[in-house]
Amino acid sequence: DRFFMFPLYDMWTEVFASPGTRTNGTKAATFAVCREGWTGSLPAGVTRIDAPTPYVWVIGRTETYLAPDYPHIHAFQDGMHLTPLSAYPGPAPERDYVIHPDWDSRTPPARQFRALSATDFFRLASELICVHPPHVSDWNLVERLKALNFHVGQPFDPASQSDAVRDALEQAPAAARRIMASLQPSAADVRNGWTYATEGVGNWGTNYARRAMVAIRGLGANPVEETVYPHLAHDVNGNPLVGDTHYRLHFDPLPPVRAFWSLTAYNTENFTDPNELDRYALGDRDDVAYNDDGSLDLYLGHTAPPSVPRTNWLPTPAGGFDLTLRLSWPTDAVFTGEYIPPPAVPLD
Repeated sequence: DRFFMFPLYDMWTEVFASPGTRTNGTKAATFAVCREGWTGSLPAGVTRIDAPTPYVWVIGRTETYLAPDYPHIHAFQDGMHLTPLSAYPGPAPERDYVIHPDWDSRTPPARQFRALSATDFFRLASELICVHPPHVSDWNLVERLKALNFHVGQPFDPASQSDAVRDALEQAPAAARRIMASLQPSAADVRNGWTYATEGVGNWGTNYARRAMVAIRGLGANPVEETVYPHLAHDVNGNPLVGDTHYRLHFDPLPPVRAFWSLTAYNTENFTDPNELDRYALGDRDDVAYNDDGSLDLYLGHTAPPSVPRTNWLPTPAGGFDLTLRLSWPTDAVFTGEYIPPPAVPLD
């Protein structure tokens, strides 16, 4: 009786399947994730899902309410099993998982990718693309890369290339950042200062710039049918959001969703900051105080705004920050523009 989803991503961050409430209901189900071209047989009652890459990742999301609801969620989670087909329907064999010694699991990924030189990036790309094949729709780009002597399935050593190729590669990171920056204003709708896409997320096609922008900001985005992610970086006056200012967001009407919605504040590196309430999001499942007419005021700031319900305060980072509104299973009003999130109004 609640919303859940288990989007399956290939290694290019494409959502190729999303079992769950919206897609196939809430009844129990069993799926077999298979490599494309696999010719084996499946047991009765098992639904096949073909995966475009040999490795797959999943971000399971389940609607939950306040702490008293957690035992129900834990029971639901205990009913999820990932089992090799060779062991099905029995339990999965025990495995020891070890982090690869060459992998940095402590430095935030955004910092790691910014530190990559062009040489390191293209060398790593040539290794990974041998394992994770391009999509069929990538044919044009694969052909163009051959001009750099970059061939799918072959090692690529930038140091052995001509001066012209090496120069082009060294210019690529800065050029890519300029392209993404120039596309940012037109890559999505802007309403009341909120920027968000209502199409072309999670299923990217050949929109490589948008895929890169979303990967930087929120790796593992859902298709818009499942979740829309409005993003706000400025107040109603066009000024950047900063933690030493208090703000109010007046939700009237409330976000129109079939599942749930939440608001989260992130620092300039797209992470949350510790705060005195240990609170990182507010939404329709929280114990907030609604106005008499059913509308809702949420308050933002690094310190508690005076004379407002503490339940309605979302602590923010001390410096610059931005907001992400998550609309899970949005109604048509989100896509038609009938619903527009409210602006952030400074109180100070």
